[in-house]
Amino acid sequence: MNIIIKKIKRNLFNFGIWITLKKTFYFVVKPAYKKLTYKIYFIELNNFNNLPVSNNNFIYKFVDKDDIKIIKQIEDMEEWLQNRIIDMLNSNCICLAALDKNRVVGFLIANLNELNIPWINFKKILRANDCYGE
Repeated sequence: MNIIIKKIKRNLFNFGIWITLKKTFYFVVKPAYKKLTYKIYFIELNNFNNLPVSNNNFIYKFVDKDDIKIIKQIEDMEEWLQNRIIDMLNSNCICLAALDKNRVVGFLIANLNELNIPWINFKKILRANDCYGE
């Protein structure tokens, strides 16, 4: 229940009352209506080293399990990741964070072993050189 309250508060802060009401309505009627969007793209990680890389606006960094402050910020952004990121990093996932100074402004978690879509009860072992964006 605390997760739902936290999510509603975050949505109120980020989007305002009308979007929060709309998102809450969709959550309630989700079993009746289902619309899924998948983004498929390719990133060549061989050219991306483990050191932080920056451009004019952001620093991009692969998150390590010792990056507690970054992990906490990511977990605060997405309730479903609460207390899960370190386990994911230990189980062959990678996490790339975009930072504005010390503040996380975006992230991607990719599973290198398994595609797992729980809401449609689908799991698949990935081939070499494939990953799944969690």
